[in-house]
Amino acid sequence: MNKQVQLVFALFLGLFCTITFAQTPCGDRYLQPIFSQVNVINNVEYGSNVTAEGQNKILKFDFYEPIGDTLAARPLIILAHGGTFVAGDENSPDIVFLCQEFAKRGYACASINYRLLSSVYAFTALLNGTIQQVFFDEVVRAVGDMKAAVRYFRKDADTNNTYRIDANQIFVGGASAGAITALHATYLRSEEDFEGYSLSGIVPMDFITANGGFEGNSGNAGYSSEVSGVINLCGALGSIGFMQATEAPVVSLHGTTDNVVPYGTGSANAFGVPVIQVDGSEIIHQRANLLNIPNALLSFPGEDHMAHDSGANRPASVAFITEFLYDLVECEAVSVGIEQPVAKNEQPQIMLYPNPATGAEVTLSFSNFAGSELSVQVVTLLGQTVSHFTTHPNTFVTLQTAHLPAGLYQIMVTDGKTTTVKKLSITK
Repeated sequence: MNKQVQLVFALFLGLFCTITFAQTPCGDRYLQPIFSQVNVINNVEYGSNVTAEGQNKILKFDFYEPIGDTLAARPLIILAHGGTFVAGDENSPDIVFLCQEFAKRGYACASINYRLLSSVYAFTALLNGTIQQVFFDEVVRAVGDMKAAVRYFRKDADTNNTYRIDANQIFVGGASAGAITALHATYLRSEEDFEGYSLSGIVPMDFITANGGFEGNSGNAGYSSEVSGVINLCGALGSIGFMQATEAPVVSLHGTTDNVVPYGTGSANAFGVPVIQVDGSEIIHQRANLLNIPNALLSFPGEDHMAHDSGANRPASVAFITEFLYDLVECEAVSVGIEQPVAKNEQPQIMLYPNPATGAEVTLSFSNFAGSELSVQVVTLLGQTVSHFTTHPNTFVTLQTAHLPAGLYQIMVTDGKTTTVKKLSITK
């Protein structure tokens, strides 16, 4: 649901501004890390299937949820790791980091594993010239596994309700190979999607049929695998022709000089060797705009693969995804949901006035931060830092805004332990 933004002003320590949203009582849930601790349930089996080499693979996930959350049905984010479809698992540090961050914001999260190729099998395919077919088949298998994970949570919501998931709000995503998996799980839905798509030596439907059809056969049959949106972290689609109007929204983050998965159209590479032609995040963004699919793209100019996960880019990446999902999530009846909440005046606070900014400057104040020195960044929604300075808690700072174009910005404040984000709107 798109929210109409309504700004409400009040005094707090002399100056205070909060943002509330019409139509929902969502508040800071799904926007700020309002939970301080996360519970993790490890090694939950969600299905099984046979790998390309004929070995049975038990499919598992780790589940993340905020401690102290009493909400009966939470939006779910399912994330898949990268690793060129030959390595990695549900413990991938970048995925664990994201699951922790979004659980603190009130989501339930699951980090899944999926079937992989052995490096020997992949190298053999490379040597005998079948690498393209092998990787196409592997993507189909991975997609079937992710869809089984989506169905698992819908089945649980319909039966045991162990995870307290809102079955109407399931998002998928991943990094690199995991993003490729999530994108195809979202957009490759029917034989018609292959119209105009061709690869030498590949009949796409042969691979789909051999692996249980578009839904796959990794478990939990009888439940939908539809999703509410996809998080694409340096991933790609075999063809943007797979995307059709009215399909799920997508948020993409990608380095413009990615040498593994192309930012535009080009070859996805494995072991430094071109494997298969794909359309990267820039092309996905253009296709989504053409079809009026809600979408956003955060580019990292001049940066390589997994740019979103570099230490310097992590805060902006989390903030960008957070803002995008916040405009999609349904928030009815979440005015409660936090057990014994931390008092508002004990949480880190960024105070802005006026907001929206219509003049040449904005006054900022910061309270309840742990450190004695604060690092403050003003960042565009494309991840560009337009201002960076240091200050101290419980002081007022004047931010000059006359030179900044109208639009939305993130005020990101780090105290050495945590990063707190506040939205700033500039109008001219």
